[in-house]
Amino acid sequence: MGRKYTEEERLERIELIGKYFFDTGASTRDIAKHFTDKYFEISNKTVSLYIKEYMNTHNEKKDKIKDLIDNNTEKSIEDFETRERVLTVARLVLQGYTKEEIAKELGISNKTVERDISSRLPMLCEQDEDYKIYYDAVMNSLHYNQVSTIDKNRKTFK
Repeated sequence: MGRKYTEEERLERIELIGKYFFDTGASTRDIAKHFTDKYFEISNKTVSLYIKEYMNTHNEKKDKIKDLIDNNTEKSIEDFETRERVLTVARLVLQGYTKEEIAKELGISNKTVERDISSRLPMLCEQDEDYKIYYDAVMNSLHYNQVSTIDKNRKTFK
């Protein structure tokens, strides 16, 4: 578990993250990766919460922030970058990486790894039958500690 931060440190981080989002319009995933790589570890979810808190304390910026949030909605499997990430997650599973290792390697959350395997990979299979072999191999290669969560949440593809 990460260390606890003082309220002052938390407020400084909210300002830092909020200003960065306001200035760049980057996705929460990209912001989390940027700050984790350069300054301090932060999750995609925390970035999202900090942006909302920043918006609530900066009424003069609220409309622009809402527009930026609308432009950063979750991308579907139709998005090239999302498809590439799903395939990368699948390749890493086949190479023996754990869910946690994949998340760290790609700068995404464990939940995103689970969704990529349990939900998005089957969607890719529905679009292109060539991915069926990939799906079967991934499901057979999942580590024991991943199976319980991913199997429970996965959409069945046949």
